[in-house]
Parts: sequence; structure tokens; C-alpha cells
Amino acid sequence: MASPFSQVGVLADYAAWKRARLERNGNPLFAHREKLWETIVPTLARKDSLVVMEFGVAWGYATKWWLSRLSDPRLEWHGFDTFTGLPTTWDRAGLTIYDAGSFSAGGNTPPIQDPRVQWHVGDVGATVGEVDWDQAGKRPLFLFLDFDLYEPTRIALEAAVPHLKPGDVMYFDEAFDAWNERRAIDEILVPRFTLRCHGSTATALALEITGPRAG
Repeated sequence: MASPFSQVGVLADYAAWKRARLERNGNPLFAHREKLWETIVPTLARKDSLVVMEFGVAWGYATKWWLSRLSDPRLEWHGFDTFTGLPTTWDRAGLTIYDAGSFSAGGNTPPIQDPRVQWHVGDVGATVGEVDWDQAGKRPLFLFLDFDLYEPTRIALEAAVPHLKPGDVMYFDEAFDAWNERRAIDEILVPRFTLRCHGSTATALALEITGPRAG
């Protein structure tokens, strides 16, 4: 487990990255992620026939939170997870933060009774193609990324990138992690798109696509 001192260093690096990469230095800054989510809800609720891709579901806390606030019956919610926990160790700077299998839901999908939800159970490399991305991309998209690890986050973003357009919103639960989610942001999103920050916490980040980045 990382020491408190190394964790402080990681969060300081994230703050510096936000100042360097994002307009308004990543502000507004929220104390916890639910406060950040609340500021995004009105933006998403105004979008007709929203398609949500939740990458990393675990026990379904975020799924339930969002479904209770997005009432459009035409909404499509796609939840991707193995439901057996992290597929590998979660490492930062050579240190293991969580072991493989952490955050397991015992292989069970959340007991959410909502006809708008479809689960995609298994490794995301195998399940991400179950979605008709061409059709999904014709509608507003909200990507909720909470895989924690670089490799599945990369796979999810590379599947989505050809279909992202101005107005689409993305939320990263561990954007602070330069070895994992933030690495995917820097490698896949930043070179391709201009991005507007909706806000951040000490660890999370919400972004909106504003256009393609000029070559």
C-alpha cells in the first residue's frame, strides 16, 4: 500500500497537471464526486435520447445514483464490468495499490430493475464490440470511466473515440492517476480533441468534447 507521503505527491502532481492542461486549472473544484456529478446532471438531462457507457460498475452505486436523476425513458445505459474485481493489480510508480480481485461483486450484476440498462459482462476487450457504436454515436454520449487501470480504460476510449463529437461528456473517477486513467487521457483524448472542464475533485475529472484538435 502506498504511504501517505507518496499519495500527497501523486495528488500534488495531479493539481499541477490540471493547471497545465485545463482551462480554469480544473476549477470548479468539489470536495467529493457527488457534488461534481450534481453539476453535470442538468447538462445531461437536457440531451435527448442520451446514451451512457459506464466502464467499471462494481456494485452499481454510481449506476443507481445517475439513473435516479436521468428520467428520460429513451436513455440507454450500457454497463461494462467483469463483476469479479480488478483483472490485475492496480499499480502506481511500481507500487501495488490494490490487488487483483479488489472491488469484486462476486460475479453478480447489480440488482437494478430498470429496462433502460444493459449489462456487458466480461473483459471489456471482448464486450465493447457488443454495442452498435455507429448508432450510439448519432446520439449524445456520456462516458463514465471507472476502470481504475490503464489497459481497460485505453480499450474503452479507443472504441469510443471515432464516435465522439462536440457536446459529449466524459467523467473519470481516477483522473489523478498518471500511470492509469490520466495516462489514457493524455495519450488518447488530448491529442485528438479540445476539451472543456466541467470541474474536478482531488481525484476525479469531468470533461466535455468541444471539437477536434487542429493538426
